Amino acid sequence: MKFKSSFTGDVDLVRTYDRLSKAVSRKVAVEALKDGGEPMRATAAVLAPRSERGKDHLADHIIIAETRFGGGLLDGGDVASVAIGPSHKPHDKFYGFFQEHGTAHHAAQPFMRLAFDREKLAVMKGVARAIWTAIRRAVGGA
Repeated sequence: MKFKSSFTGDVDLVRTYDRLSKAVSRKVAVEALKDGGEPMRATAAVLAPRSERGKDHLADHIIIAETRFGGGLLDGGDVASVAIGPSHKPHDKFYGFFQEHGTAHHAAQPFMRLAFDREKLAVMKGVARAIWTAIRRAVGGA
């Protein structure tokens, strides 16, 4: 599931953000995405199914990780993106996809889509808040 955003609306935010170097703005964006994505990660962890066997549950391994999915050769690699979902390492929770979408032998138990639907507005507000905080810090509290 992809979620794209762009800066529009608040002219001061856009201008100040554009003044930061690409290296700083990418770092700021990644941290803002991680901070802002926490409500979605936490909700997904609550909604994820828990195994009736053992103590190692998919729900305990929902993470936010920086990715290169959004960045590529065409944009110079300066696009910031994070993924929110089951960890693939070290606990190898790849089967979260099958829990979410189901298989021929297992009914879907969606948890990521529900978390996205519930928290997308909180995530957007959190990202904007984190970017403003980082920008103010970067420009000396102006």
